[in-house]
Amino acid sequence: MAFSDNLEEIKKLIEKINSINNIQDNLSEDLVTSLLASFSSLEEALRDHIRFVTQSQIISIIEKLKRKEPLTREDLSCVELWIVGDARHYIKLKINFADWIKELNRTLEDIKEISRYDFDLDSCNTLRAIIKDGIRNLSDIDYFIREQHRVEQFQKSIQQLDDEERQMLISILENKLETG
Repeated sequence: MAFSDNLEEIKKLIEKINSINNIQDNLSEDLVTSLLASFSSLEEALRDHIRFVTQSQIISIIEKLKRKEPLTREDLSCVELWIVGDARHYIKLKINFADWIKELNRTLEDIKEISRYDFDLDSCNTLRAIIKDGIRNLSDIDYFIREQHRVEQFQKSIQQLDDEERQMLISILENKLETG
């Protein structure tokens, strides 16, 4: 499958996102739904653009792998970009990891504090709200840690490819070329 370059779509999505002003004053379920759809579309369009720009390089890398030729540092960077590039850049940004840890510590302290009281209906509902917030926060932390692990595993596995790993990498890259 040939990828198409979709820079115009990317620019339109960014313009749409940038046109939203003062989220706090305009916050609504419709706005959040619209932003989620725009973010998802933009992420997909960016992924496709990256693949479009690098697909000839990947085809060359696949041929090298089939001939059991060593990959250059540039080849490895391109393979990394296709397989874990999103994760590598995500952890590089560190988004709000330190804030998430602070929030988790605050949640744990809140749980300790409320557990000192009787478990009447009000305190049970308060504790439920704290737990729900903790679950959301833990999801962010978990995602970050998983992405970090994904990058580490890739970097470790790509260093010395045996024949089976080489075949698996060929298969993964060919599949990504075919499915987009």
